[in-house]
Amino acid sequence: MKKHIFLSLFLLCVTYSLTFSQNGLFHRYTDSTLLVRDANVVRLKYQIRIAQKLGNILPKAKAILNTSPYLVYWDHELSTINLPLWSQVIEPQKAFFTELNKSKSKGEEMFGLFFNGFYIIHELGHGTDAYLTKKANRKYLDFYEGEYLANQIAIAYWQEAGYEKELQKCYQYALKFTKQLPNPVPKGEDPLKFFNTNYDELSKDPFKYGYFQFKQFVEIYENRKTLHLDDLLK
Repeated sequence: MKKHIFLSLFLLCVTYSLTFSQNGLFHRYTDSTLLVRDANVVRLKYQIRIAQKLGNILPKAKAILNTSPYLVYWDHELSTINLPLWSQVIEPQKAFFTELNKSKSKGEEMFGLFFNGFYIIHELGHGTDAYLTKKANRKYLDFYEGEYLANQIAIAYWQEAGYEKELQKCYQYALKFTKQLPNPVPKGEDPLKFFNTNYDELSKDPFKYGYFQFKQFVEIYENRKTLHLDDLLK
């Protein structure tokens, strides 16, 4: 059975070379064709990696260019990672990255690190979780737990794949922002309950939603030595 799984994934790889373009991921792309190509290379590598434990899940998964106010997201129905190109990002969101970093160039660098890099595997983590949840007929994780697991999968995968330098850069940005952004949780309220109850509202506010995402990243990254992809895939 596993031979058939790896054969099918190998045939998928014929479409894409398993090497990245010159600069690789984790930078702000100006060429949408290269962004989609590189994202699909890492998507295939991820599928091959998890096939060792889970079989060929997410067989229809692919990365596409679809710049939207959500920036990056996993489409459950279409099994697509929807990626943004900086030149197509709306001005208020560009202003967010600039304001957050007090620098246009650093805002663009941060965008590239997370949205043209880290979150590719994060979104595949959502897809993996959803697929296995449906297959096992179990209850879906709540919003906070779902985001936490996707961040764990992403950090564990990138760490295993040798992207420590890129993760370190992401961590420095995330750590800075958790100290800089105001905590949106009202005093006395449980942060997890607040996040789950107000998810739709929070997701529309990049400062509030960013606080939770960056806080999760920092916590997981600082405990990454005990984080292993195989343990998460179990």
